[in-house]
Amino acid sequence: MSLMFRWVSLLFQIYYEDKLIGHSQLEKGDPPMGVAHGEFLPNKAFDEVKKHFDHIEKDIWRLENLTLKTNNRISADRDFDVGILAYESLEDPFFLEVSAFAKVSEAYEALFLHHIKAYEEHYKD
Repeated sequence: MSLMFRWVSLLFQIYYEDKLIGHSQLEKGDPPMGVAHGEFLPNKAFDEVKKHFDHIEKDIWRLENLTLKTNNRISADRDFDVGILAYESLEDPFFLEVSAFAKVSEAYEALFLHHIKAYEEHYKD
C-alpha cells in the first residue's frame, strides 16, 4: 500500500483596509523574486473599491496597500506587499491579477514552499 500526498492549495483572502474584497489561490510563483501571484476573484465589496485604483498605463489599473490573510485568517500583511492589477483588452475586458511580494525570504517559504519546490524541480540538473 502506498501513500499519496497532494498539495491542498490555500485560498488567500485579500482585504482593502478592513474590508474583504476577494480571494486568490496565488497559484503562480517566482521564488527568486519572492513573488506569488494569481487570478483575483472579487466579491461584491470589490465594486466599492474600484474608485481607488490608479490608472498607470493605457489599459492597466493598480490598487496597492492591500492585506493578505490565509485560510485560517492569519494576517500576512507585515511580511508581504500586496497589490492588484486590472487589465483590459478586447479578448478579456477585465482581468484581475493579485501579487504578493515577500519582504523576507522566510515569509515566502512559509506560505509558498510549493512554488519553491516546483522551481527547484524545474531547474534541477
